[in-house]
Amino acid sequence: MMVPIKVINIYPFYTRTGMLNSPQYLEKKVKIPEFLLDEPEKVIKELIRGIKSNKLHIYPTPAASLMHIISRYFPNLLKGLNSLSASTFKKRYNK
Repeated sequence: MMVPIKVINIYPFYTRTGMLNSPQYLEKKVKIPEFLLDEPEKVIKELIRGIKSNKLHIYPTPAASLMHIISRYFPNLLKGLNSLSASTFKKRYNK
């Protein structure tokens, strides 16, 4: 008997998990603004809702949806922000 395999893509933004306490974030002193952090329960709730409604792509929070729209329609804006934040980071922490 063949069991169908279903693929779902979930695109959370920053979720308040142990990963944010990892050396990658702590050593670099990356501070993510509180308004961008999502609670894991909300992300999971939206994931379950997306599974039940048979969605292929799930953007669990407004921040995730906004980043998708920006990256899709204004990709150069994100590239500019990334390079700006990288240069600001280097100036601030590589003294």
